[in-house]
Amino acid sequence: LKLVFEDDGEIFNLWKTPPVDLYIKIYLFNVTNAIEYLENSSKKIQFGEVGPYVYRELLSHENITFFSNGTLLTNPSHPLIFQEHMSEGNKEDDIFFLPNIALLSIAQVASKHSYLFRLPLNLLIRQTKILPLEKQTAKQFMFGYETTLTTLGNTFLPNWITFDKVGLIDR
Repeated sequence: LKLVFEDDGEIFNLWKTPPVDLYIKIYLFNVTNAIEYLENSSKKIQFGEVGPYVYRELLSHENITFFSNGTLLTNPSHPLIFQEHMSEGNKEDDIFFLPNIALLSIAQVASKHSYLFRLPLNLLIRQTKILPLEKQTAKQFMFGYETTLTTLGNTFLPNWITFDKVGLIDR
């Protein structure tokens, strides 16, 4: 039995826009003693779980082109739509103090290199007054926000840092 995948066919339409409801629940961990920690880093950092933030993923295939050799080209699309009624009172504009993802990432990379590599990086972080915690909305933290480190990296290392925002589920 051969399955025919043709424009506007039944199987094609099921593939193009799958009739399924996909949801993602996201929990964030807010630093509950952020001010005290930033003023006195000898204090232990304390986290509180917040969530869920529920999103519906809308799967579809856009700009579909069929080729004579039986292949096709498409742009998959899967935007996330906030589901406030399922998010138990949590809102995308809730404010959090969260770990600085860009700083943690660069620290991890730098830890594998020599002192001579880390020294200028350390000076840069001190000069730009980059803090280990950042105040962001839930939406910014999930979908991306600009940081000094990503802006500098994108400017001076464009082949390595090819993005201008940092986020947990930035697409």
